[in-house]
Amino acid sequence: MAIEVYVYSNGWAEANRRFLSKTNHGDLNSFISDHFDTTLGSPLQPNTYKQLLTKIHHKPEDVLFLTKSPEEASAAQTVLIPSVLVMTHRRNIEKLNETQKQMIRVRSFNELELDVNAPSIDPKQNPSSVPVPEIESSRNPSPMGEAGSNE
Repeated sequence: MAIEVYVYSNGWAEANRRFLSKTNHGDLNSFISDHFDTTLGSPLQPNTYKQLLTKIHHKPEDVLFLTKSPEEASAAQTVLIPSVLVMTHRRNIEKLNETQKQMIRVRSFNELELDVNAPSIDPKQNPSSVPVPEIESSRNPSPMGEAGSNE
């Protein structure tokens, strides 16, 4: 099973395409299925994520949303899309409220371990069982990603 990658940005989709075309690793656009931006809707509104699911033809449980914004993660989770906060700086983690601190978070994409062969769980049957990636990190032994390294 191939993993499809989509970019949803609060910037302009075309600017992201251009940015990703000139990286130290070459043109990364060949790895991206499509780009979306706020013409779809606000990243803080759950309806935007419903529209995104319709456009990419996937069910929420088949998607993983990665973001640096706890508010965006919360909006995606409202429509049952599993979400992970990608937070590279301890100072940003310290700004999280208690609810946001319970969100799964990683400091690097290298900490994500995805099992594409795992069976899907229908979050409508058991919302507390929304599938999330296994997170493997020597710094973060807890699945909640407690930051344990210095910046």
